[in-house]
Amino acid sequence: MYLSHVLFKPNAFVSVHVLRNSEMGTILKNLFGLVPVREKVLYHKKLVSVILDLYEAVGGIDLAVLDGTYAYVSVTSEVGRRAGFIFIGRDAVAVEAVGATVSGLDPKKMPIVRQALKRGLGEGDISKIEVVGNTIEDVKKRIILAK
Repeated sequence: MYLSHVLFKPNAFVSVHVLRNSEMGTILKNLFGLVPVREKVLYHKKLVSVILDLYEAVGGIDLAVLDGTYAYVSVTSEVGRRAGFIFIGRDAVAVEAVGATVSGLDPKKMPIVRQALKRGLGEGDISKIEVVGNTIEDVKKRIILAK
């Protein structure tokens, strides 16, 4: 597959996504947008591999920003719950794992996080990730109580 030449010369590669409860992730799945074809359905059977191949091809994500200003309870949800937080990190896999955890998912069961761990692309074990500011439990409560 061909990728745009501009991807190989950035000063920093930033991935930003809203918090969604999605087994396929958010920050990492954003990379699927780099595939320069309209019929992306061709890649869906190997989506995890394609996303992680893209991750490696562009040299990773320098800064992952998970916007939890509003939390979306499902992939298709258009209305979010006001949660009022942002997770930012240099390890996109760790940010993905934290986002999954506060959304009620188990990152260890997410194919994208498991494969990223196998490839050594980041940390997906929530017990090994340092979160500063609010605790994961506090953020989970915010999401549950959000209206």
